[in-house]
Amino acid sequence: FPTGPGLAPSIMNESAALITDESTFSAKWYMPNSQLMAINLGDHISGVFWAAFLLFSWTAASIVSGAVIERITTFAFGILAIAIGSVLWTIDAALGWHFDGLMLNEDHSSPFCMGSTVNVEASILARITNKAKIVLLGNVLPIWDDPLWLVEQLATIDMISKGRLVSGWVRGTARESVSHNSPPAYNWERFQEAHDFIVKAWTEPGPFRWEGKHYQYRYVNPWVKPYQKPHPPIMLPGVVSRDSVMWAARQRIPYIMLATQLEPTRQSFEVYKETAREEGYEAGPQNFGYLWKVHVDETEELAEEVARKFVQGPSNPFNAGNEGTANPALNKLPGMTSRRRTLPTAQVATANRGGQLSRSFEDQVSDHTIISGTPKTVIPKIRHVLEYLRPGSVFFWDGDGAMTHDDQMRSLRLMGEEVLPAVREIADELGLDSPFEVDPKTGKKFEELQPETSDEIAAAPGD
Repeated sequence: FPTGPGLAPSIMNESAALITDESTFSAKWYMPNSQLMAINLGDHISGVFWAAFLLFSWTAASIVSGAVIERITTFAFGILAIAIGSVLWTIDAALGWHFDGLMLNEDHSSPFCMGSTVNVEASILARITNKAKIVLLGNVLPIWDDPLWLVEQLATIDMISKGRLVSGWVRGTARESVSHNSPPAYNWERFQEAHDFIVKAWTEPGPFRWEGKHYQYRYVNPWVKPYQKPHPPIMLPGVVSRDSVMWAARQRIPYIMLATQLEPTRQSFEVYKETAREEGYEAGPQNFGYLWKVHVDETEELAEEVARKFVQGPSNPFNAGNEGTANPALNKLPGMTSRRRTLPTAQVATANRGGQLSRSFEDQVSDHTIISGTPKTVIPKIRHVLEYLRPGSVFFWDGDGAMTHDDQMRSLRLMGEEVLPAVREIADELGLDSPFEVDPKTGKKFEELQPETSDEIAAAPGD
């Protein structure tokens, strides 16, 4: 399959001779990591795809680089272009194995991950994909001095993707508050007010005036409205703040735990459930999500060898938290987070992220915060996690640390071919409904909800 999907055998010419199976279009040649999907510069159509990739990566790098592009060398720009283009190319390739969603996050003032402009990356994925949910975990609300821009950006992404955006919020780290001149003592207040403003601007017709404590607008008239009604689904990830979990429960927003140990995670979910009961409803799997490290490979030996790379590779000298420890001067700014109102997960969260001072590979394997193996051995381990935590949203973290591109692509292929179908069956068996099957706000399956009448649709703003 040398030149991409949909090409007839007549234009494959000599490349077709590389296929040795009985069927010329054997399924294995349709996989993104097939040797026939590699660049063939002797083929003019493949050359077009290669040129398109270069243009795409250069464009993405230009956008992400923004104002600093004039201050970096051509060599550095080339590295940035290749890195960003390759990451997005790999994400797009993953869709060939039918992942339900693609999750993006951003970090600021430290290279903890490749992304620092999650909305730019999401807009690219909205254009080059057509089925998967685009999950942002997420925009750092307190550092936005003008959340009206965020209203319009996210609504536009939702329209381009035709309703595939899942908009997650985060409070951010103290480091981000410092670097963006956002007062840490008002982090929690700014987060809540920005959320309320964004939801109002998405759902109510303008123009209107907003006079809050931290945001003031004399004229709000966002004619750009989301594709989804009343607005895109919202999620809240985290590991530290008890107040954030309780707020999510009151808002009936799904809470996503990030790479935390199982028992502290279960205890933190109980905080959500207790708050939900106080609010008069029972939280279910649709209200919870869990992200953790899972690597699948062709043999047990290779799987363990590669999975050890989760905790290998260079530690991040710009972010002490990535090394398994926290710099109190940056992580405990006055007013940022209550030092007494923390979750059981707070003490161990950063120690699971890799780096020189992280928990050992053996310790993380023993408590299932790292799972590795062949599909046959990985699936029962994933089942254990799902039975223990009962999350409706499952996020697999792979391709990190010192892993190579080939390591990642092998895992993606096996994950899509064998693991994901089994996980879906397990979820159905355990009754783990996702927030796309059961509405987190009502607890009812979406097909049970009454559709809007024609009069209601006509009266809805922005339709």
